[in-house]
Amino acid sequence: MSPQVPQVGPPVTRNGMAMVPAAPTISNLLDAADRIGLFPAAAFEVFNALKDPDMDGRRLAAVMTRDPVLCGRILKTANSPFYGRQRRVGTISEALVVLGFPVVRDLAVSFALVGMSKTASPESTGLWKHMLSTGVFATGLTRHVRTVDPAAALVVGTMHDIGELIMLEVEPKRHAMVLTRLGRDDPRVVTAERIIFGIDHAELGAACVLEWGLPTGYAAIVREHHGDPAPGDLLGAVIRLADAGVGLLEGGVQVQAAAMELSEHAANRAIGLSPAVLQGAMQRVKPELAVLQATGDRHAARG
Repeated sequence: MSPQVPQVGPPVTRNGMAMVPAAPTISNLLDAADRIGLFPAAAFEVFNALKDPDMDGRRLAAVMTRDPVLCGRILKTANSPFYGRQRRVGTISEALVVLGFPVVRDLAVSFALVGMSKTASPESTGLWKHMLSTGVFATGLTRHVRTVDPAAALVVGTMHDIGELIMLEVEPKRHAMVLTRLGRDDPRVVTAERIIFGIDHAELGAACVLEWGLPTGYAAIVREHHGDPAPGDLLGAVIRLADAGVGLLEGGVQVQAAAMELSEHAANRAIGLSPAVLQGAMQRVKPELAVLQATGDRHAARG
């Protein structure tokens, strides 16, 4: 039996027959990616941090990855044909080399100013926290997977659900209703997204990553982040494991139990981290995840 997908809005009818509304084109959806503002809490954090006259490149790179949209916009600019790069720029540190500190700083300020005028929905707040938490946890896991660049893990982890952000921008009420009724990890979400948008959020996210000029390997990971990583793709395995770990913590699973479950996850076959190592990694990132949670909750309360 095929999975049932909830009704996400009043049906469109013709001659008394219910019809599915026309899905937005991929071009429309990718255009919407350029209209998404920064998450307001991140925008305030970025704007306040950039007031510091002693801000240096390392700290600026850390600030840039506090929001997936800001991160994507900076990397898109660095990958534009104007700069004539032969190799795609995949980290904020590389973007700083290409664009220069003043350009990155000024771009960040302009994007932050727009973001501070927004009001975030509960759905986008939860998604922002999940994406950033995944980036943070993925970075922590790279301590035990030495061949994976922590800067790349932070970028891909932070941006892995960018397709969902775009969908929330285009059809916020209908997509939010799907998430509310099914939950983000319900496999029927993909079916519902394909009906509404003609594409699921993982495919859309991958298309956005390519549109922004990021490395093709990043797009492949985003496209498959709900499946098993490709053989030998350690970065993809780290992202998938981090995504699953954050999901367990969000669901209220205790660290020890979550570490045991993660150790048996398909993505861990390529990495081979023990429950003890995974538990230590989760304990180390918990304080930063708590800060992200509190930041989003404070902004939601103000909104």
